Amino acid sequence: MRRKIVFIGVTLLAVGIVTIILSLVQLPFQEQESYDVSQSSKLINESFILPSGGTINRTVILKEGDVINIDYTDNTFVEIIGGGFNFSIRNDQNSLVISDSRNNFNGSMTIPFNASWIFVWDNSPNPMDIFTTKSEWNVTATISKVWTETTYFEVTKNHTIIPAEFSTITEYIGIALILAGIGFMGLGLKFNPKIL
Repeated sequence: MRRKIVFIGVTLLAVGIVTIILSLVQLPFQEQESYDVSQSSKLINESFILPSGGTINRTVILKEGDVINIDYTDNTFVEIIGGGFNFSIRNDQNSLVISDSRNNFNGSMTIPFNASWIFVWDNSPNPMDIFTTKSEWNVTATISKVWTETTYFEVTKNHTIIPAEFSTITEYIGIALILAGIGFMGLGLKFNPKIL
């Protein structure tokens, strides 16, 4: 009977030690992690001379929800009387979406519906202003479609065998088992010291 008590004590002690080890020891595990990666594709990337009284048009087919970055710069380096040129974005129905009379622009736009979109740099004179003449402009334009892709990578991370959210309670259980094992062993040895 006393040997059984000592055996129970040794078993509880061993299980308590193993429980604590399982909550503390970390082993490498393979996991997949996702990362968002920004992507872009240049739809228009060119420099051109915008002639006096003329327009430059570029057409791109875009889908609803596409996000585009628009960046154009006048490289003329001379402030010319008569203001700058107009920039607009139109769709198949030729309705004006954006108009900007600055010679430098950097912004983005979300495409509202599927269509062929026409990017227009317009240097036409204002018919209401007969005293202003337009000059030609040296323009650099970049229009890019941007999106985010999710990629997955295999990574090795160290984790405890018992999940972290249960490790504290597992350690308490392990300590309790060790103390119970020591108690049973002491109880068994106290009444029968000849067992060992």
